[in-house]
Amino acid sequence: MPTSKTTTWLNTVDPYLIKRLALYKALFITTLMVYAFWLMRPNNLTAFVVPIFLMAFYEAPILKTYREKDFLFGFMSIALIVGGVSFYLLFPFKFYFLFYALAYFACVYYFVNKWFPSIKALTMLVVINAAIETGTTPAASLQIVFEMIFASCLSFAIIFVCFKKLPNKNTSIWLRALTKYIACLEQEIAMLLSSSPKTFLYEEVRHINMLRAYQSLIPKQHIMHAHRIGVCIRNLQFALDNSLTEQANDVFWHAVQKALQQYRIAIEKKRPITLQTIELNKPSALQKQVLHYLKTTSIHWNKLCKIL
Repeated sequence: MPTSKTTTWLNTVDPYLIKRLALYKALFITTLMVYAFWLMRPNNLTAFVVPIFLMAFYEAPILKTYREKDFLFGFMSIALIVGGVSFYLLFPFKFYFLFYALAYFACVYYFVNKWFPSIKALTMLVVINAAIETGTTPAASLQIVFEMIFASCLSFAIIFVCFKKLPNKNTSIWLRALTKYIACLEQEIAMLLSSSPKTFLYEEVRHINMLRAYQSLIPKQHIMHAHRIGVCIRNLQFALDNSLTEQANDVFWHAVQKALQQYRIAIEKKRPITLQTIELNKPSALQKQVLHYLKTTSIHWNKLCKIL
């Protein structure tokens, strides 16, 4: 069916829901900015629109805390306003403008490299957006400067309020990464039982990195349960790796694989879970640890599920 094909395609190009949630925020913010433009009528459209294109960095998973994101937002706001105003005022003086532009580029690059080394592309975008203001006419007008500052501040204020007031959906991204990581564990158990070589380490690492990136960005009431779930699932991975050092128990690991599948389906459908008891006559210390991790994970998931 067309709907299922579309869903499959979306899950392929956007496996963690990041792009779809970003689109939802972008459409909402853009709509508000259109209404703000109709009501406030800022005369400098460029200064009003430019901040929208740089706000993608705010949503980037590279920044792992809201403190870093807010600091980046403040830095971009100051850099764009200062750059736009100074480039506009100095552009008529071509000789001085050349040296100032080089100095501005060096300063922006220095601070970006110092505070945000993983997004150095921000330097060129800030400088290019500042350079766009050189085409504003008439040149070197204080009225234009005030209009430019007003339009930029209005735009940044709307965007910042929207980012803070929109519902936090990062738990959905974290849960999507968790289900994919659990699916990798299921496949790893299947390979262990069939004595096949492990071939998907890259996928596991990618899912783990996504879990780490978004764990501190989810709502505060979810963090404790998410942390405990993440620790237990990761410990299951370690236990699975250590299982090679003891005598194989196919029945036990089949039961663990089934429990993980049951757990993954419960997360995908966002419903509580009751894991079936895994009976063992003489469980080893490793097997006892695995059972403990499964039980702890289900307890914290059920608590998290109640507040989602």
